Amino acid sequence: MRQKRLFFLLVILLSFGCASTRLYEDAVYNKSNVWLDIDRLVSRDFATYQDLLREPLLKVWKQRAVDKKVSAGLFADPDKIVQALLPKDGKPVGGEKDCEKTLGVILLLHGLYDSPYTMKDLGEVFNKQCFATRYLLLPGHGTQTGDLRYTKMEDWVRTVRFAVKTVKKDYHGQDIYLAGFSTGGALAIHQAMEDDSIKALFLFAPLLDRKMFALEGAALVEACCEFVEKNAEVDSMKYESTTANSVIQAGRLVEKLQHGFDNGYALKIPVFVALAKNDYTVPAGKTIKLFLNGNLGDDNYIVIYSPSSVEQVAPMSCSDTKYVNITKGKLTVCNSRFFYKDKVYINDFSHMALTLKPDNEHYGLNGNYKYCSHYRSDEDRDECFLPDKKRLCYGERKLRGGQHSDFCKEEQTVIRRLTANPLFPHLEQQLASFIGTL
Repeated sequence: MRQKRLFFLLVILLSFGCASTRLYEDAVYNKSNVWLDIDRLVSRDFATYQDLLREPLLKVWKQRAVDKKVSAGLFADPDKIVQALLPKDGKPVGGEKDCEKTLGVILLLHGLYDSPYTMKDLGEVFNKQCFATRYLLLPGHGTQTGDLRYTKMEDWVRTVRFAVKTVKKDYHGQDIYLAGFSTGGALAIHQAMEDDSIKALFLFAPLLDRKMFALEGAALVEACCEFVEKNAEVDSMKYESTTANSVIQAGRLVEKLQHGFDNGYALKIPVFVALAKNDYTVPAGKTIKLFLNGNLGDDNYIVIYSPSSVEQVAPMSCSDTKYVNITKGKLTVCNSRFFYKDKVYINDFSHMALTLKPDNEHYGLNGNYKYCSHYRSDEDRDECFLPDKKRLCYGERKLRGGQHSDFCKEEQTVIRRLTANPLFPHLEQQLASFIGTL
């Protein structure tokens, strides 16, 4: 299996051509000037961090708009793009209850190719639960994918430390929590390992396994071609290409965490975890094992999205929360294969779907963004965008086949990667239950 994967990576290399540390004809694959001086960006306070990023980001996105490297519709205007990308604060608003006081501050950490926007829906959930929120834009992100050819793990770690420090200053006396998606989840754990002021963690598909597909052979790609996967960069809220350096840096972060767990480290704070069992990007098995072994907190919840037969399990059903064989741990399994609103077929959940509402204006099921870059030919991609008379199934990305139900057979169906969570209301309930135990 490993040999087949390495062979596939070599095919990718031959497809893209080898060009180490070169200037790419398309500027989006090169670095911008935004992240050249991390020391300056994180040397003062959060307001200064925002101010120092605003104008350089706007310059980048005005040029990308000229080059037609922006999303269609919602995020085509540079000013709106920068407003969505900039690090910012969210205020407690209350839902069914008024927020007589702020319960704490949650720092939101996005994933490896993402931006603060991909944490927006979760942030609003936390605001309704009477928490203040702070969104962070990690170095190398929010500009153009070429910046991740040069960013180091230490840049992310240092920026998270800076953000926590600013929260302590700006929200003096408030409890501090971390919420992280994918690489952001790994950064949250790393911060909690060295900072005992963190009260709890919220982890969504956390990156805890070095066996993620893209890491295999990444060093070989780095030496030759720099991109593990190179796609058209037309989404304003995240990158669609995979740089070898960024994968290697994420792997270094995972190695640090794994070293701690291998030497008996266990979090002593409450931890909430949500993940998709068949995650293509980050294998879920390692996280589940760490959860069951008690490495992820003393008082924790885990929500696992796993497909079952449509005929055997009612659509959108989740089993009752069950206690598992760890201290106070609770586990909920949700079926991730069902007809959504009786007409949209969900084959399985993807890595990127967890944190976003199904009606999200950009990534929702009726949003303007559609993930089709796993198809290599123009004809297949066009069909994915406009499936016409073919069946449309949402699920994890399909590169070389995949796990499909009988309804979702490859020869008669277009597989579009799921970009939002149809069970988001249930996730919100689970988060509220967990928060109620803090």
